[in-house]
Amino acid sequence: MAASVPAQSQLLLFAGASPAPALLQGENPDDYEALRKRIVEVVEPKDALEQIWVGDIVELTFEIHRLRHMKLRIIEGAKAEALHKLLTPICGYRHSETFSQENHAKPIKQLDAVLKHWGLSHDHVMAQAMAVRIKEVEKVNTMIMLAEARRNKALHEIDRHRDVLAARLRAAAAIEDADFREVELARGLAEGSDDDACEE
Repeated sequence: MAASVPAQSQLLLFAGASPAPALLQGENPDDYEALRKRIVEVVEPKDALEQIWVGDIVELTFEIHRLRHMKLRIIEGAKAEALHKLLTPICGYRHSETFSQENHAKPIKQLDAVLKHWGLSHDHVMAQAMAVRIKEVEKVNTMIMLAEARRNKALHEIDRHRDVLAARLRAAAAIEDADFREVELARGLAEGSDDDACEE
């Protein structure tokens, strides 16, 4: 037996409103609402089905942004380990440990000088950080691809729904036109019969 939809969710659905988004700590509800408004303005859902698909599109788009943000944080979180890997062959293990500690005593300028001396930059550090976390990054990329595919499917469903609806409207209009022509023809024949009767 299918689970019943909560009364509050039913009211929100029938009213065309969206339930409260499921956000993580630190995420701004205003950002979500701004995204929802922009998507609704573009798609302009016509009925309850399209409202559901638009809700899915909003959720998935926000999830894609969230995953991209998390991917950056994963890479940034590996910066210390990346520095250690880069600097160990250059400075030796002890010095690389000093540079790669979170609150290392060496000033940033000295680190920049070391990197510059060996033809390196912070871009190299971030590239090494991504290499350190490549498995995690690949998993997040896969999640992003799946979310994008689901979002594209929802957009396709809206297009297909509108094509079907348009075809039905065209068919209904054609039937109305045919009925109108039949009525006009019958009326013309009736008027012709009345004229013939008067002449006789």
